[in-house]
Amino acid sequence: PPDGSVHARAPPRRVDAPHAGVRWRVSGDRFRVAGQGTQQAELQALSAQLGLTDNVFWLGHLSRAELEQKFEAAWVQVVPSLWEEPFGNVTTEAMMRGTAVVASAVGAQPEIIGEGETGVLVPPGDKSALAIALQRLLLNRDLAEKMGQAGRQRALTHFSEDRRTDRFLELYEQIRQPYPQSTPFNPPLIPLNETSS
Repeated sequence: PPDGSVHARAPPRRVDAPHAGVRWRVSGDRFRVAGQGTQQAELQALSAQLGLTDNVFWLGHLSRAELEQKFEAAWVQVVPSLWEEPFGNVTTEAMMRGTAVVASAVGAQPEIIGEGETGVLVPPGDKSALAIALQRLLLNRDLAEKMGQAGRQRALTHFSEDRRTDRFLELYEQIRQPYPQSTPFNPPLIPLNETSS
């Protein structure tokens, strides 16, 4: 079955991380790389060096609809960020789809992911820990699906568009409260004098 490891090849995410730490031990697993970038030749050479050429598929540029279709089939998604992302849209989108997430513990990821409940967090840049966490879920699809469903519930509760709108309005109200409400401006009515000709 597809492992759902679909990545864009652009820093600051480590696309090589999931397959560089330890060699795949899961029969029939596949690593899909979406997008085009300057790292492709380097990553293809790394795949060959690790003996993973038959397991890595280079999808090239995909439309948003094509990418969504690939993501929908996934049951594990890797988000190997190396920088302090203030909010992880990729992570919350995966959770909304009911996909378990293996992510670097940087930026907002520890706040978004319930460690061991909705996904797995690993130290940023630790290829071995990332590969082991990924293999753990690939070898236990029931666990991955359980985490995915818990992640979906968490995302709907905390990160849905409705929840974001409600939270924005709550914050707006908190900011507004210390200031006295202004009295509505009611200009005096000035009667118009009708003149007769």
